[in-house]
Amino acid sequence: MILKLRVVVYLLVLIIPFSGLSQNIDSLNNIISKSQSDSAKIEACWQLADFYYYDNPDTAIFYYTKAIEIGKKTELQSLLFNTQTYLFNLFIDQSNYFSAKQIAIDALLTAETINDSLLISQAHSNMGNLYMYIELNDKALSHLLQAIKIYPIETNPAEIGKLYGRLGNLYLFIEDFDDAEKSYLKAIEFFKQQNVQRGIIISTQNLGIIEKRKKNFDKALEYYTDALNGYTELKNTLGVAQCMANMGNIYIEKKEYYKALSNFHAALKIFIDQKQIIDEIVCYSEIANLYFKIKKFDLAFDYISKANDRSKLLPDNTGTQLSILYQLQEIYAASGDSSNAYKYLKDYQVLNDTLVNQNSQRRIETLKMQYDFEQKEKDIQLLTIENELKETELKRKSVFQILYLVFIGMAIFALSVLFFLFRLKRKANIALEHKNAEIMQQKEEIESQRDEIEAQRDMVYGQKIDLEIIHSKISQSIEYAQIIQSSILPDPEILKERVSDFFVFYKPKDVVSGDFYWWANVENNTVITAVDCTGHGVPGAFMSMLGISFLREIVMKEYITHPGVILRKLRKEIVKSLNQKDELGAPRDGMDMALISINHETNMMEFAGAHNPVYIISKTIQKPDNKSFQLYTLDGVDEKLLEIKPDKMPIAIYHRMDSFTNQEIQLQKGDQIYMFSDGYVDQFGGEDKKRFMNGAFRELLLKIANKPMETQKEIIENTFEFWKGDTEQIDDIVVVGIKI
Repeated sequence: MILKLRVVVYLLVLIIPFSGLSQNIDSLNNIISKSQSDSAKIEACWQLADFYYYDNPDTAIFYYTKAIEIGKKTELQSLLFNTQTYLFNLFIDQSNYFSAKQIAIDALLTAETINDSLLISQAHSNMGNLYMYIELNDKALSHLLQAIKIYPIETNPAEIGKLYGRLGNLYLFIEDFDDAEKSYLKAIEFFKQQNVQRGIIISTQNLGIIEKRKKNFDKALEYYTDALNGYTELKNTLGVAQCMANMGNIYIEKKEYYKALSNFHAALKIFIDQKQIIDEIVCYSEIANLYFKIKKFDLAFDYISKANDRSKLLPDNTGTQLSILYQLQEIYAASGDSSNAYKYLKDYQVLNDTLVNQNSQRRIETLKMQYDFEQKEKDIQLLTIENELKETELKRKSVFQILYLVFIGMAIFALSVLFFLFRLKRKANIALEHKNAEIMQQKEEIESQRDEIEAQRDMVYGQKIDLEIIHSKISQSIEYAQIIQSSILPDPEILKERVSDFFVFYKPKDVVSGDFYWWANVENNTVITAVDCTGHGVPGAFMSMLGISFLREIVMKEYITHPGVILRKLRKEIVKSLNQKDELGAPRDGMDMALISINHETNMMEFAGAHNPVYIISKTIQKPDNKSFQLYTLDGVDEKLLEIKPDKMPIAIYHRMDSFTNQEIQLQKGDQIYMFSDGYVDQFGGEDKKRFMNGAFRELLLKIANKPMETQKEIIENTFEFWKGDTEQIDDIVVVGIKI
């Protein structure tokens, strides 16, 4: 359990008291409709918008919009900028980020029109805050740096200190610790110029957070001690408690348990007095963690029980409840009470799955919001270009109309001259009239042909635009599907905790993949699989997401680590969910896979496979007396490759629905395990455009077995690209390598 460390954002809050405003609404509306002073009208709109801000935000938007209209008409640019800023904040409070972006751009244009560097800086700061809300961190960083660059430092050093503090928070969020440290030190420098003690203390605290995350515990303690002294001078007891609690957490890392306990108890007393329930719960939990580390389980249980009781006052705080459940099962397990340990571990697993699903959904919603946000920006850019093209076309038509009128005028003049000549030379004019008639007929025919050609051109161009739009939408949908598919693949950190080294070579044929890899830790066992679903592209991706969903149910919720049982239950779920039947011509979509389970206490590996084998490379391994095992060697290579053969049955409906064979083998430290789909070995290439084949793949693995895993991945990938050459990739590829 790690104490929650708080990054404090230093904000400027504008508070405008409007006592008795509800009695003055009519008089304020009278000012708007009758006052001769435009500035008075704008200020009346502000007051009315403030009155309706929380209870009726749509009405508040109406009054802010009215104030903006007045400001634009009367060129009261400073008041206009302030109004745009108020409306921006309202849109942010409503999470209406696209409208907030539009008004922020307008405010920036207003500030640039005034050429006021202070307002321009504020406008960029608002844009930076907006992008931070929707986690577009690169754009947020760009605007904050611009705000700092433009801000007139001599005007108010404290404000530039706040900007540097906000910049430090962003760097800390994206874990750029060096730039975060530089930003906080800059903030402290400017805060000191105007003796803004609270800003100095908060920036110092955040420097302590950075040093703790970098494992520089002594330096972190120095920063927290400085912050503690600052809060003591300001008589801010809650700030004192926060510093002491964080220092206690660092003392645990340093194994100085007496100092940690002293700090926690002092902080806890303040949290209880100040009725800070969350901090109180975390403090109880940290004390329990301390007693657990020194094996005083009774005291650990007392404090975690207090944390559990207090957490019931905050039913929506899932993260806190999850940490408490994990500590309870740890304490029960360590004290030998396996029944209660199992009970709380199950509760923890259920709540953790809920939290994981919530976080995944939240991440998907954030990605969709970012996608929609950027897509709307592109739509606006396209609309702007379209409007410019329309304006150009209108200008072109205007020029054409002028020329056409000139032509008509000249024609009338010519006809007048001809009429005059007609009176002089009747016969010649009659002949000329006939000639003119012929010319006019030819002209009409030419114009008719021209119109037909233009109509055909416009139709073809329209069809081209429609096809481009359809193609763009399909591409965007598939790219978004790729984001979703990538988000459900397992976290590499889960595997890093349990194995010496590993790599994954994952190369979909199309944007999304029908092959996938997956792993999960269940107590002392790690379950790992590489899976080849029927098909590739979008159909294969659907099948892969179905497979991951069922594996999570079977392994993580049902707590099953036996490979043969996992494959049998997975096959049952696939057959049931796809309504498969053993009938001629019925669909038989499914999966081929290799799945292993490693017990990290004994290094015993269990394997079951559906069409796909597993390879083990070792210097010491011996072939068991079993026809399912095949040993391969290579001249000049010390390592041996042991292949464990799979069952010739898919994870789908099949004429043979026997149980999957479960094989066991003892592993040694340094042994390497490989699982893969058939996309690599089936790839056509080389001079003769033949398949790569399993024998060549085994030889490649034996040749590179003595190299680090990351180097092996590079060689496997480069070998594939060289073999494939200019040949099209025929299938999705996944290769998983693990070193014990």
